Amino acid sequence: MWDCGIIRGVMGVKDYGDCGIIWCEKYRHVYTINNNIYILKLLFKDMAETNERKAPGEIKSKILGALNDRPLSAQDIGKAIGSNWSTVKNYVQELVGEKKVKEIIATDKITYYQKITETYYNIPITKKQEDLFKFLFSSIIREYKNIKSSPNRTQLAKDSVEVINELKLDLPTAWYIYGQIPLMIPDPTKEFTTSFVPENAKQIGEIISKIVSKFNGMKVKERQQDHYVQYDNHLYIIKKSLLEELGLMNNKKKILELFSQFYIKCPVSDFPDLFDLTERLNLTVNKLALLDLLEKYKVEAILSLESLWKFVASYQLLKSLSRNPQFKEDEIMQFNIGPAIETKKYCAEEAISNLESIYLSELPNKEVDISEGAKGIREIMSEWTGE
Repeated sequence: MWDCGIIRGVMGVKDYGDCGIIWCEKYRHVYTINNNIYILKLLFKDMAETNERKAPGEIKSKILGALNDRPLSAQDIGKAIGSNWSTVKNYVQELVGEKKVKEIIATDKITYYQKITETYYNIPITKKQEDLFKFLFSSIIREYKNIKSSPNRTQLAKDSVEVINELKLDLPTAWYIYGQIPLMIPDPTKEFTTSFVPENAKQIGEIISKIVSKFNGMKVKERQQDHYVQYDNHLYIIKKSLLEELGLMNNKKKILELFSQFYIKCPVSDFPDLFDLTERLNLTVNKLALLDLLEKYKVEAILSLESLWKFVASYQLLKSLSRNPQFKEDEIMQFNIGPAIETKKYCAEEAISNLESIYLSELPNKEVDISEGAKGIREIMSEWTGE
């Protein structure tokens, strides 16, 4: 006898035991044991119609919702939304074509799917955080418009960070190239439309008004310096001073002192390559200064420092985010920041290697002054046999 357990209830199917009769409520028909294959066809047709009724909007929405927290494999997406792999695969590919999702190949060679977001490196945030970021950005932009002005990216980023920190809002921030930033990209040219209004909207507005009034009119470099000092971040202060002094080239002694301080402050822990490159740059700059060639190659020195700093800043981004319990360092490294860190390491390696090559190419053409006493010691040592 055919076991109707797998289809009973789906279409109102009932079986009557040993009688060999199956009643299908949906199609209002009685089928005998010989009609089992036909019943299955009806079942699959019904399932397909059910899925079709949910597609494409509902299924795509569920897929995007499942990808809010982290990238998932197709199998994991299927489990999360209660759908089979073939259905998921088709709609995921459509989302990839719509540039709402992208494929990434992880270190374990498995294909994962990642939601494309408005955050740096597509690092996932919650829907509530996304809405609150949009409310915050739009409120700041509106405040500038009220005073007949418009914010640049630095102002929007730094103002947002000030509000987030002062009110302890549940919005992730991280340290990156130019200091602490909101994790959602603060683009002042965008319309951050949202109907979301937080409970403390009035308080947020008051803080925004105070901050915009305080910092409006301040130049970008001044705002950055004020930001570094306010949060007592010595590494960023040293980096900014070092780039300024290299550009001026008025005080070589101070430049070398700043390079030493930068080297000492350089983070080492999980990234030995970062420390190694910082050490190489510090040594090469000192060697060029010894040959009185630092001013001649100051552009190359600046480019090397800027390339190294982008590598350092990527590390700072990873570490500052990993201190937030919302994010797991290994997942961010694997799915989001890892490739960017490798690229920035490669660029720093190239720039510093180029500076080292410049130094070596100058060695044959440069005579080093040796004192008379040193010349005498050289002659004595050249005749010494070791006996």
